[in-house]
Amino acid sequence: MILHQFDDKDLAEIGTAVQKEARLYVFNETARSRLRLFLLPLTRLLGTNYVSNHDAKVSIESGFRGEELATLLGLDPNAWQWQAHSTSLGAYRFVARRRTLAF
Repeated sequence: MILHQFDDKDLAEIGTAVQKEARLYVFNETARSRLRLFLLPLTRLLGTNYVSNHDAKVSIESGFRGEELATLLGLDPNAWQWQAHSTSLGAYRFVARRRTLAF
């Protein structure tokens, strides 16, 4: 739950730096969704305060969806295979594995 706080340029730099050694990425981020933004005010019924609601709104708006995190990190589909999906509770799950090279 940290990558959504970086801009596109920073994510590209992170991707470049980490790919040299990484074999596996596992991220649990915020999913970007209009529905979740629409439903967010209902969390006030659960007792959330203004600060929590503001932070949640900012996180949802800057979250991820679909394949965009792979693109932002600059993952080459010839070198990496990945899965990305959003959960019903608003999480964006991303797992990428480096493809093994055949010799």
